[in-house]
Amino acid sequence: MPVKGMKPEKVELDKEEATDRTKQVEHIRIPVKGKEDEPVEAFEASESTIKLLTDPALLHKIGLKLEKQGYIGEWQNKLSTYLAGTTKDYHRNERICIISKGESGGGKSTITITILERYFSDCVKSFHRMTAHAPDYWQKEIGTLDGKILLIKQMEGTQDIQYTIQIMVDTTSGGLKILTTSGTPGNMKTEEVALDGIPVLCSTVIVQQMDSQTIRRFFTTYPDDSPEQTKRILIHKAKLRANPSYRRMVETTDKDLVEIPKRLKNESAKYGVSIPFAEVIADIFPTKNLLARSDYDKFCNFIVAITHLHYKQRLSYKTEEGTLELISSPIDYYYAWKIVETSLPKRLAGITDERSHKILTILQKKCVMGNHLLTEDIMKIANTEGKSYAKHTIWETLDDLKDKGFVKSDKSPEDNRKLLWSPTNISYNPFGIKIPDEKIENVYIQFIIDNIGNPLSPENSELLVKSMRAFDLVDGNELTANIVSENTRNMLKI
Repeated sequence: MPVKGMKPEKVELDKEEATDRTKQVEHIRIPVKGKEDEPVEAFEASESTIKLLTDPALLHKIGLKLEKQGYIGEWQNKLSTYLAGTTKDYHRNERICIISKGESGGGKSTITITILERYFSDCVKSFHRMTAHAPDYWQKEIGTLDGKILLIKQMEGTQDIQYTIQIMVDTTSGGLKILTTSGTPGNMKTEEVALDGIPVLCSTVIVQQMDSQTIRRFFTTYPDDSPEQTKRILIHKAKLRANPSYRRMVETTDKDLVEIPKRLKNESAKYGVSIPFAEVIADIFPTKNLLARSDYDKFCNFIVAITHLHYKQRLSYKTEEGTLELISSPIDYYYAWKIVETSLPKRLAGITDERSHKILTILQKKCVMGNHLLTEDIMKIANTEGKSYAKHTIWETLDDLKDKGFVKSDKSPEDNRKLLWSPTNISYNPFGIKIPDEKIENVYIQFIIDNIGNPLSPENSELLVKSMRAFDLVDGNELTANIVSENTRNMLKI
C-alpha cells in the first residue's frame, strides 16, 4: 500500500541532481576487516525491552527510566552518556567519547561514570586516573579495545606527577595510539603506545582549560550546578532516607537499560547508517573555529547513535555493494541537536572555559522578554550559585563573549557609565538551525524514493510515518506538529 499523498513530484529533484545527491550522501562507516564475520553472542531480550524499542517516544522513555534510577535532571547529559555507551559496537568512526567538565562534587561522576558502569558493566574497564603506565596495561591485559568502554575516573594526575596525554588514531592500523609524557620536572619521559582497536572513552576533568587534543577527541558535558538542580538533588536524597520503596526503585537496576545495548549489538550494529541530509548540515555548520572539523563528526555520530537506537522504527535499504544501511530521519537530526545544543555551539564559538560558559548561561536564563543585566547583577547571581568572580574578570569574559558575537551591550538609561548586557540571538542558535526544515525533509523523502522506491510497501509506509514522529525529551509530549512542516505532514497524512 503506498503512502497516501506521497508523490515524487512533491520533492522531485532534477534527475542528474538526484543522482549527485545520492552519491554525496554521507555513509558514516569505516569497514573493519573481518567485522561481519565475528561471532555474535546469543542474546534474547525481554518483551518489555522489545516493546520499548518500538515506542516512538523511546528516547524520552530511556531518560525517564534513568530519572527513576536516581539520575536526577540533566537530561541532555544523561542521554548523551547512555548513547555514547551504545556506540561501542558500531563502526570505529561512529564511537562517541565523553568528558564531563566541572568542579569537584558537582555531579560529574554520578552521570558520566556510574551510568556506564551500571548499564554496560560487561564491557567497562575502569581506572581511577590516567597514568603513563595505563596504555601498557590496556595492551597486555585487555587486548582489543573494540567493543570496550574505558572509564578514566579523573583525567588529571597528582600534584607531584605531571603528564600529558595525546589520544590519536593510527591511520595505518586503525587502532588507538596514546602518546604520554610523564615524570617530574627535569625528569620527563615520552612514550608512544599503539593499541588494537578503538574504545568508547569517558572521563571527568576539573581543570579550567583542557588541551586541544582532549577538546577535539571528546564531546564535553557540563554538570548543572544551578540552585534549581541542587534543590532537585536534595529532594531526591531526602526521599532515599524517608521512603524505602523509593530507595528500592533507585537501587534496583532497570533491566531494559541493560538489555538495550545488547540488543543493539546483536541486531543494529550490522547496519551502517546513511544521513541523507549530511551535506545540508555541513552547509549550516559554523566554520570560524577549527573545532568544526571534529565537532561536525560528533554531531553526525549522535545522529547515527539515535538512528541505531530507533532501528526498529527506521527505514533501511541494501546498497549496490550489498551492505545494509539504516536511514537517519529528520527527527534523529532534531534529537541530536537537542542533546548537543548546550555544548557544541559554545565550543565552536571558542567557549571552552567554565567561566564563559557560566556567564553566558546566566544571561540566557535571566534575560528573557527583552531583559538586561548589569555587570554587578551578573556577579551577584554567579555568587548565589557558588561562583565568586571578580568584577574585572567578568568584564574580560563579557568582552570576549561580545567579540565572539554571543552577547551585546547597551548603556544604562539611569547611568550611561554602566553597561546593560544581554545575549544575542546567535547565542541561542549559532548553527542557524531551523525547525521544521522542509529542505531536510525533502532530501530525506527523495532519498527514500531513490533507494527504496515509490509507492512504499505497507510495512515501509508505517516505518516512514514512525520516523517522522517527535516527542519532547523531558516531558514526553508529542511535538510532531511543531517539528515536522505542515506540507510534509499533509503529504504523509500524519
